[in-house]
This record gives sequence, structure tokens and C-alpha cells, in this order.
Amino acid sequence: MGGDNLYSSDQWSNGYHVASQSDVTHWATLAPPATLADGLGAPYLAFDQDHHILYSSNFAGGLYRLVTK
Repeated sequence: MGGDNLYSSDQWSNGYHVASQSDVTHWATLAPPATLADGLGAPYLAFDQDHHILYSSNFAGGLYRLVTK
């Protein structure tokens, strides 16, 4: 959670999603990092509220950060 949004990812694919906390019935797809291979998704996410950055830990796929604003 962060920035009034909920973020999710799938450990088994490179899919990332976001929904507003005020409407969790509508999820949008976020573009994955360009260098992230398919099948190396993120089991762990963390959000930096001050800088609007979503951090993604992808085990063998590496660490990524996605700027959300």
C-alpha cells in the first residue's frame, strides 16, 4: 500500500497491478521493468511514500524500482 493505492505482483510472472484504495474493484496493469524476464515476478513489494517509488524484489530476477508519479 502507498500513495492511496494498493499494489500487487505475481511471483510466477512479470505482472504488476495497481488499484485505488477507494475502489479495489478496478485494477490497472503497470508495465514491468523492461529488463525483467518473464517468469521472474516479484514476491515482495515495498513503497516509498515520500518519493512515490515502488520497490520490487524478484529473487533471481533482481531488484527493481518503479516510479509511480
